[in-house]
Amino acid sequence: MNDCGGCTELANPPGTSCGPCGTDTFVCLSGESTECELVENCAPTAPVVAITPPPPTNLAALTCSIVTESVDPNGDVVSYLYEWTVGGLDPPPGRARGNTVAAPGAGEEWTCTATPTDGDLSGPSDTSEPVLVVDHCSNGLRDGNESDTDCGGLPADVFPEPVACLRCDEGQSCIVDRDCGDRLVCTDAICTPSCGDGEVQAEEECDDGNLIDGDGCSSTCFDEIWQWVDLGTSDRDMVIGCCASSAGYSETCGPDIEGADVFINSGGDIERKPLYDDVGAAGSMTPAGRGQTATLSDENATLSWRGRVACGCDALVVVPSQVYQCQRVPRCGDAIVEDGEDCDDGNVDDGDGCSAACRWEW
Repeated sequence: MNDCGGCTELANPPGTSCGPCGTDTFVCLSGESTECELVENCAPTAPVVAITPPPPTNLAALTCSIVTESVDPNGDVVSYLYEWTVGGLDPPPGRARGNTVAAPGAGEEWTCTATPTDGDLSGPSDTSEPVLVVDHCSNGLRDGNESDTDCGGLPADVFPEPVACLRCDEGQSCIVDRDCGDRLVCTDAICTPSCGDGEVQAEEECDDGNLIDGDGCSSTCFDEIWQWVDLGTSDRDMVIGCCASSAGYSETCGPDIEGADVFINSGGDIERKPLYDDVGAAGSMTPAGRGQTATLSDENATLSWRGRVACGCDALVVVPSQVYQCQRVPRCGDAIVEDGEDCDDGNVDDGDGCSAACRWEW
């Protein structure tokens, strides 16, 4: 007789383990057969998870996606519990909700863990590979609201807050002027210089229709400052006084002066290039004179004197004279790096790497 009291050899004797978990046992159904008596509930199998989308940027939410679903041996419905870490730590409250991180920050490293459950038993968990969130403005793609690869875009319509990349450089594509950097405008969907078109536009102080420095309006469309600069003392041949006539003279330093030197001696005589053709022979004098000492305006822009004019005398004398030269003064904020400046980023703002005095800040 078999263990169930019958005469047939049983394929699964009573007490043999069975069931999806292997923890249930066969029991006698009759003297000639047995059946598996399901008693135990089984936990779901482990899932496989990954964070999407790849590669993650600060433009899109992160999702803890189930790549391979868990299986419940009993056929129960499986759900998942999600846990997130950022930088190896629990995220602040509200940063992660369920299987989603709505607003990942550039530079943050996230991982997610999913644990399956059938409502009664939890199965083994799976943890994703960590992912590093990159700034969409530096991922080499034209995404988000960028006008070109990693540049431009109006700061609007990007969840959760306005996000825009740095303005586009010359030659890059654009939609509106705000897509383009300083002193650039959007022309035919391309960022082009606004300076030099003869029309004074935003952020321009002048526009003379060219990109030439030294003509009063710089190549970056800033007003140029010209001054008479004291270059020190030099021995010069000066005309001694002879013919006398009262005269006044005034000259404003500017691009039309072309850097001419002016010499003023200790007696108040003044000369301006050209001086003489040859020593001993008076050349053109424009002007030469004796009398009241020449003066400079408060801004060192205008040179003026009043006295007697020397006319055509050929008697020369060497006297120490103060030399002045009309020069364009370096101006911080005109986007031109000149003598005395470490940098010039086109503004006089502190805290942006180039100070209001055009010195490196970092």
